[in-house]
Amino acid sequence: MMGAMRWMAVVAIVTGAAFGTCGCNSGAIDSSWKVKEPMPSGLGRLVLDARRDRDRKAFNYGYVLYPIGIGASDPGFSVLTEPNVTKDYDPTTGLPPKGIPPIFYLKPGHYGIDIFGMGACFRGTDIVIREGEENVYRASMDPGGSVGGIVLGPATGTPLPGVIVWRPLDRGYGTDGKDWDPKHSYEGSRICKTTADGRYFIPDLPPGENTIVYY
Repeated sequence: MMGAMRWMAVVAIVTGAAFGTCGCNSGAIDSSWKVKEPMPSGLGRLVLDARRDRDRKAFNYGYVLYPIGIGASDPGFSVLTEPNVTKDYDPTTGLPPKGIPPIFYLKPGHYGIDIFGMGACFRGTDIVIREGEENVYRASMDPGGSVGGIVLGPATGTPLPGVIVWRPLDRGYGTDGKDWDPKHSYEGSRICKTTADGRYFIPDLPPGENTIVYY
């Protein structure tokens, strides 16, 4: 990559093997996912059923849940993120994993989600939330793709070490200096620094378009 490095973003097309790009609204859900809370007025409920490794409930992953059809500058634009889910859902207590609710209360509309795990990921853009209704969304995590390369100085053409390279958390957050916070970006997104010879590698990205930022 050649050119000025400060807050430069490019779009990379990532491919992955055996990857499903859409989830499903499952009809048969085990009792551990049953929601007993009343439905708030004006909202719909989303239950995220993330699966991987032979259909087991997923853990050790992060997610980005975002609305589709409105821009990041719209007052109604809101992104939900969780950088690291460290515990599996516990059906004996009915409690969600520490640090993440598997249940979301959202305004009616169209949503997408990216899920990042070690060796697996998921991208879905087909979540529909309707007022007063519950949507149990099944996301099967599969092996994703990766992006890598070498960063060269714009003037000398020599490799640049220590350049921060990351995939922002969502379609608007983290693509410029004023919004980016590495404390919230490290695990939920993908971030690295170039090596002494200017090389970088970011694994486990959902296939499709991914914005990659160089700083």
